[in-house]
Amino acid sequence: MRTKHELSDRGPPSIRNRRLGFLFVVFVAVCAVFGVRHFLQVPDKLLEPVARAMSATGSGGTPSGLSASTPPIPKTISAPKEVVAGQALLPPINTPVKEILGELKILAAAGNANAACRLAFEVQRCSPDYLDSGRRFAAILYEQAEKLFIMPARRQKLIEDAEAAIANQHKMIAFCQGVPNEESTDAWRYLLQAAQAGHGPSMTRFASAPPSGPQFEVLDGLLAYRDHAPALLEKALELGYPEAYEQARLTYKTGSLWGLRVPIDRPRALAYAIALRSVSTPQEIERLEGVVANTKRELSSEENMRALQLADRYAEKLLQRVEPGSVDFTRGTYTKDDGSHCQ
Repeated sequence: MRTKHELSDRGPPSIRNRRLGFLFVVFVAVCAVFGVRHFLQVPDKLLEPVARAMSATGSGGTPSGLSASTPPIPKTISAPKEVVAGQALLPPINTPVKEILGELKILAAAGNANAACRLAFEVQRCSPDYLDSGRRFAAILYEQAEKLFIMPARRQKLIEDAEAAIANQHKMIAFCQGVPNEESTDAWRYLLQAAQAGHGPSMTRFASAPPSGPQFEVLDGLLAYRDHAPALLEKALELGYPEAYEQARLTYKTGSLWGLRVPIDRPRALAYAIALRSVSTPQEIERLEGVVANTKRELSSEENMRALQLADRYAEKLLQRVEPGSVDFTRGTYTKDDGSHCQ
């Protein structure tokens, strides 16, 4: 039996129970806090790219370059890995650019290569130069049509193509309504981001042309093109992208990648043209036959033999990526330009 002194030190049983209950609640609360922090360590690391995008404006949640109307970056994301790798998260094709610009910037800042590709594509086709390209193309077609008055069927086809180009230009102007012109100057940055992340179509597009625009506005892009385009073209060739083959057959025949010097290798250029026939449409094969015949005449028998050997290896890579009869560059390398290559 406890003495009165002992009871006075510890208090009556009811008071002791309340103290124990209070201490237990405190213990559970501490464990809960540290436990939650422990289990959230991995997602916090995965969300660091998004946090960096938010840092430009502190707690406001809007990355630099976005307007105040842009949806804020979410504070939490339930599946961070899907933000980085998920293709289904991209907005639908041919959505007005103003409506998706903020979302694509958030996804690209989080490391989503497909979103970076799509962002580059959307702001590039909303550039003043691109929007005016339809009018310039139509002018060329109308000029050609005027010279074909003795060929009415061909003349009519040129006129129809010109009218379609102008109609498409009007559609694109409406599609890009509200997108600032200066957005297009960063297109190369997004494209390079996607290419360096391993996105094959972005590799070919980055290598296929340097950034366009006022020289001093895209100076960093021109330097980046000089530093990265040749290597990205080689990587796209290794992966078997037909657009890269088309670029390479021109590059190695002339020794120039849009002004960048590369070693002239005409047998290699011929090999890419021969390999492309294995996956091309009949119309494209007809075009390539002329290219192959002209190049063969410029080479020695030994060089032609080397080209055939290389072509077998190149064709094998192509057939692993695209179906026979599916490639047609008769109207340009990137005729289906709707952003679907970013999916």
